[in-house]
Amino acid sequence: MKPFTSFSLRISIFSCILFLITRFSIAQSSVPITISVFNESVAIPFTQGFPTPIHPGMAVGTEIPTHQRTWSSTMVSVNLGYYFHKYLNQALFAQIGYGYEFRSKIGISSLVQMGVGYLHVIRNQPEYSLQDGKYTSSSGIGRSRLMIAPSVDIGFYLKPKKIQSGRIFVRYQPWVEYPFSSGFIPLLPHTNLHLVYKFYPFSK
Repeated sequence: MKPFTSFSLRISIFSCILFLITRFSIAQSSVPITISVFNESVAIPFTQGFPTPIHPGMAVGTEIPTHQRTWSSTMVSVNLGYYFHKYLNQALFAQIGYGYEFRSKIGISSLVQMGVGYLHVIRNQPEYSLQDGKYTSSSGIGRSRLMIAPSVDIGFYLKPKKIQSGRIFVRYQPWVEYPFSSGFIPLLPHTNLHLVYKFYPFSK
């Protein structure tokens, strides 16, 4: 398969998933939409507060409740996103996770989640490979990676007494990219710091 065709296929898959998220949310008014802006960094988890310089990213997704009570719930989340790291790469990702949320009577809430996903990485600088004793520029349009992404967040509900309430929260997401460089650095740690808004645009 030609590189361009392969990349077009991946973009089409991302678009289809986003379309399905939207259609499912419309059909199920109890399912929210989440919109996130975040700062991505290459860093060992819990070693930096707010890393600089900023490497911007954005994600959109939904949460599908699997068990819901007044003050706690479990859910499956699906997210699509993109980030740009000036000195390293840019990437598209599709991620699925499973989480547990606790919600207090005054609206403060916390969510712990474990996620895995597909990462499509595009280097910002030319890549070279050794062929017949010479380094040549590598062709192609990016590489596929696995991402393992636990996260924890804390925030508050805008209407604490309402189950389908909007929510604003901060998410701390350390994650691992695999494989990063075969035979050199197999795992590369990242950290995303998100600001997220969750809302129910299709609720009646």
